[in-house]
Amino acid sequence: VIPVTSQPVTFETDIQVDTITTAVITGKIDRNINFTQTGLTKIDGAALNRGFALLSSPDVLKTLQILPGVSSGTEMLSNLYVHGGDGTDNLYLMDGVPLYQICHLGGIFSAFNTDFIDNLDFYKSGFPARYGGRTSSVVDIHGKDGCFTDYSGSWSLGLLEGRFQLDGPIVKGKTSFNIALRRSWADLLLYPTCAIINARNAKSYTDDYVDKSTYGYSFTDLNARITHRFSERSRLTANLYVGNDQFLMKKLNSEVFSNKLEGYSKETGRTSLTWGNILASMNWQKEFSPSLDMKVTGYWSGTRSKISHANVFDSDYVVVENNEPEKWHYNTVLDTHGILDDTGVTADFNWRPSSSHQLRFGASAIVHIYRPTYGYKENEVDMDVTVTDLNLRDTVRTTGLEFSVYAEDEMKITDWLKANLGLRNAVYSVPGKVWNSFEPRLAIKVQCSPNVSIKASYSEMSQFSHQLATTYLDLPTNCWLPSGEKVAPMRSRQVAGGVYSKFPHNLHLNIEGWYKTMDNLVEYRGMNTFFPQLRDWEDRFDIGKGRSYGMEVDLGYETSKLSLNAFYTLSWN
Repeated sequence: VIPVTSQPVTFETDIQVDTITTAVITGKIDRNINFTQTGLTKIDGAALNRGFALLSSPDVLKTLQILPGVSSGTEMLSNLYVHGGDGTDNLYLMDGVPLYQICHLGGIFSAFNTDFIDNLDFYKSGFPARYGGRTSSVVDIHGKDGCFTDYSGSWSLGLLEGRFQLDGPIVKGKTSFNIALRRSWADLLLYPTCAIINARNAKSYTDDYVDKSTYGYSFTDLNARITHRFSERSRLTANLYVGNDQFLMKKLNSEVFSNKLEGYSKETGRTSLTWGNILASMNWQKEFSPSLDMKVTGYWSGTRSKISHANVFDSDYVVVENNEPEKWHYNTVLDTHGILDDTGVTADFNWRPSSSHQLRFGASAIVHIYRPTYGYKENEVDMDVTVTDLNLRDTVRTTGLEFSVYAEDEMKITDWLKANLGLRNAVYSVPGKVWNSFEPRLAIKVQCSPNVSIKASYSEMSQFSHQLATTYLDLPTNCWLPSGEKVAPMRSRQVAGGVYSKFPHNLHLNIEGWYKTMDNLVEYRGMNTFFPQLRDWEDRFDIGKGRSYGMEVDLGYETSKLSLNAFYTLSWN
């Protein structure tokens, strides 16, 4: 209580001054020098958006193709041939969930929308124990959380497709969303163009003749993400990805005969091809203490491909000379499906017991369901008499169960020596066979100076799923099938090492070499047909060995506004 008085009253207090000013980053750590693993490239989303763009939006896989140790294979396609791989032995992860169909338009465009990507890790060697299931490389992509306070978005229109992205809070400070949509718009031009051509050609036809054709193609990518914060130490994230390609061709040809023939003939055909991915996952991240955190992910990931073709030909006419009737009906139907479903759960723990050790350990369980189908029907009728009645159906339905556990320790042995020691064990079970794969991993880094380090690594990887393909293109005719009694898992063993250095004037030079052996490589030899034959598919593989070795050089100049890089690879496969 302050007494009432006629004299002035003075209150004294301490003046609080905040002495912490804004932190400004004046330089960035050279990741190649400081990370233990060899063959690791980290790229953030901003760098991807400044990367390679083909007639449209930036392309993730074409950005990776220019890196040393990677071959692009066929020009303009998005395949990655890493250290002697064949393109089917790369692991693609979207927020920890594997994807199988990673390209559009037969491989010309990749299926990853850079507007949605926060960063990615690309491994060519020195694989940590937490990764497995492929033998050549790992592309680990992480999506962006939406902003928890403000709304933002972007849109763009390219020569071949358009993009739209929007993110913001659902509940401020608690729940956010991020959605990104990408779609090609070539079909919006193809359909009216075909209609104009058909109308123009129709002017030159008689009333007795009609010939129409319609073509269309489109691809779509939809990414959606909702993140909810229970607290600063706990959050739940739901992810959805849908990618789809669709090609459609319709044809109509009809004619009414005159002169020597009286009657008509009519042929109609419709061909559609669809293929793509559907992914849904739920991710819970929990920080128990500053030294222990956990991430649990449950997911379903499916790849779908379908080819549907129907052709009908009817004719009914009379030969004038001998007045003999002719009637013929011919019908073909082709229906193929390539289906693979993965349902899995993973649990990963990160424990830092001291400043010298960072332990990662975890386990995963995946149910793979393989369901490729090939169906063909043919019916030919001449004068109401069946000439040919053919019905072929080739189906494989099998299930693979995959269980894996891993542990790795990122240890600081001395101030100049660090190591990453890891072990992974995977068990794969199919009807009639169980495979066990023990995979040791080791990476060592010697810090010669603050700007120079020497690294070496050894890693073993196994692959249990194999792609049946009669062409190198990424088409819906391709399908995946598992290792079995006759086809063993593919296996790679790789040694890598190099020198990584940073020079004055923002220059860096990295030189790395590798030697890799591969066992139980599979090569599908049924190249005389467009569709791979599923019956006795295990007998249609050739089994062999492989070897890859070489060196790669990365010379670069980087500032905050300019990046210049020169890459060179010399390799034998």
